[in-house]
Amino acid sequence: MNPQDAHFNPFPGLRPFQIEEKYLFFGREEQTSELLTRLRKTRFLAVVGVSGSGKSSLVRAGLLPELHGGTMATAGSSWEVAVMRPGGDPLANLAEALIEADIHDADEEHIASHVRSSLARSGMGLVEAIKQGDLPENTNLLLVVDQFEEIFRFRRMSGLSEEEAGHFITLLLEASEQIELPIYVVLTMRSDFLGDCAQFRGLAESVNEGEYLIPRLNRNQRRQAIEGPVAVGQREITSRLIQRLLNDIGDDPDQLPILQHALMRTWDHWDESGADGPLDLDHYQATGGMDEALSRHADEVHAELPDDEHRWIAEKLFKALTEKVDQNRGIRRPMQFRELCEIIEKDEDKISRVVDAFRRQGRTFIMPSGDAAITPNTVIDISHESLMRAWRRLRDWVDDEAQSAKIYRRLADTSSLYQEGKAGYYRDPDLQIALSWRDETKPNKTWAGHYFPGFDEAMVFLDQSHEEAGREEREREEARQRELAQAKALAKAQQERAEAEQLRAEEQARAASRLRKMLAGLAIATGAAIVFLIVAVMAKRAVDAKVLELAKRSIATGDALTSEGDTLQALPWYADASDLVKGDLTLQQAYQRNLIQKIEQTPRLTGMIFRDTSINQFSYTPDGSLYFLGEWKGWTDPSDISFYDAVTGDLINKETLPGGMRWANFSEDGKLRFTLNGARTVSVWNTIQGKALYTFDKHN
Repeated sequence: MNPQDAHFNPFPGLRPFQIEEKYLFFGREEQTSELLTRLRKTRFLAVVGVSGSGKSSLVRAGLLPELHGGTMATAGSSWEVAVMRPGGDPLANLAEALIEADIHDADEEHIASHVRSSLARSGMGLVEAIKQGDLPENTNLLLVVDQFEEIFRFRRMSGLSEEEAGHFITLLLEASEQIELPIYVVLTMRSDFLGDCAQFRGLAESVNEGEYLIPRLNRNQRRQAIEGPVAVGQREITSRLIQRLLNDIGDDPDQLPILQHALMRTWDHWDESGADGPLDLDHYQATGGMDEALSRHADEVHAELPDDEHRWIAEKLFKALTEKVDQNRGIRRPMQFRELCEIIEKDEDKISRVVDAFRRQGRTFIMPSGDAAITPNTVIDISHESLMRAWRRLRDWVDDEAQSAKIYRRLADTSSLYQEGKAGYYRDPDLQIALSWRDETKPNKTWAGHYFPGFDEAMVFLDQSHEEAGREEREREEARQRELAQAKALAKAQQERAEAEQLRAEEQARAASRLRKMLAGLAIATGAAIVFLIVAVMAKRAVDAKVLELAKRSIATGDALTSEGDTLQALPWYADASDLVKGDLTLQQAYQRNLIQKIEQTPRLTGMIFRDTSINQFSYTPDGSLYFLGEWKGWTDPSDISFYDAVTGDLINKETLPGGMRWANFSEDGKLRFTLNGARTVSVWNTIQGKALYTFDKHN
């Protein structure tokens, strides 16, 4: 950057300050001096601070210019500096850094692989590689390992990566501890990864001994970081804007790169507006301020991309360059342009166009910034981790990428266990999640290599799991169809049974209705019968009472005649009483015994009853159903009167009357029979029953 340029902007934005930008680096003088003091005491220095605290800028724009200026007098001013980041291949990146620092001739054939082989040979590989190079005599070598925390991510990638990461740490420790060559090692590392240093032997001890924890800038130092670059740019800034910036940044060191970006945007807005006065509050607010400036700016670049395909490439690009280590930690993941192209699998020109859009002058979202040509080996990186937190769209992309990596790791791990016979096929919901993930994200082997090995095996395993799930689903569907057919048959049978039951129920209901009606009629008839019975009983009782009264009168008449000595006249009355009470067997028997006693008390009648008899009367009833016999024993002796069934000859009734029967005749209707017995007795018979109804003496 040239301060004489009319559109010169003194604020670098998100990216770190470079060694040539020391003249813009303000507020860090005390920290730079402290770094030099620490480096005099130890050849292994760990510059530690929270994300956004300015570690890289402090080393690049603070420490390195001072070393080249000879400030560290005990070491001299002759320095070679190799700057690297571990990335995804620490040994290869270290070899490239040594070559770029002119320790080795870049034009030599296969120099990169040769240097890497030397580094990998032993724990003293770094020392040996430098000896094999062109480091001038009495020249110090400073190896800057920026973003050292990347080694912890690299270690997790696989067992081989863990071994190589350990070897890389050994190279650094051994080189800083030996005294044969003046090799100094400076690390920059986020403080939230300090605990991970214990994973490597000797690293925690060396970090503790040579650690420099970057202190927080005080308010005056932050003011210098704002006012100094403005003065270099030969412009002015209002005090109210300075106060607003200091208040907005507060004490959070993570806001320093965001402050630099907000100042860069405010300066650009002031310049584009053609204002003549100082930078003021309205210029700052127009960019969105500390809260919105970065996210708005990144969204503007994203929206300016030619079409949705380029925007899709941008999403894949930033996802590839970032990684979420855990819930609260994200790190940059720089990689060569050719590897990015392998992951995105789109036309290189389109990918290059997206990269250029986000790294153009004034857009410090992607490194390397500016107009430098991009080659297949160019390392592409986001400018700062704060971009992952401040750009809302990228926050969502980072979360999506973390979820995608989680799904893949689980799939690849299960695939590995399956190959060992320790796990079965994928099942839902994991299977469906993995299939949807593959369809949506279109992962490939290059992308997967940054997370977990065995991508090809994992994809085969996923396909086999899908096929097995399909086969099982078909079997379940066939079983469901069989069950459905059985259920339909059962339902039909049940319906038929139900219909039959309904018919039976309806018939039973009709029968029950008929029964109820019949019972109701029967109840009515029974009630009527009971009523009739009661009436009949009552009537019968009334009749019986009258008959009994007549019988008693007949007995009383007979008893009166007997007392007068006229027993013969009394007998008909006794016989009449016996006939009247024939409905009451007990009373009838009593009256019959009384009649027999009275007859036995009459000697005259006794002789007549046992005298020989003969038939003197015979005739049929008018209808011919009965015939009548009169057995005559004498004119004064009792006669036997018998009635017989004309058809069967069966005896219907036989009775004895006093006196011989002299005459007999029927009534006109044939129901009565009249007989004249002896000299004075007339008997009236019921021809149907063959019984005498009454007998009387015609002279009385």
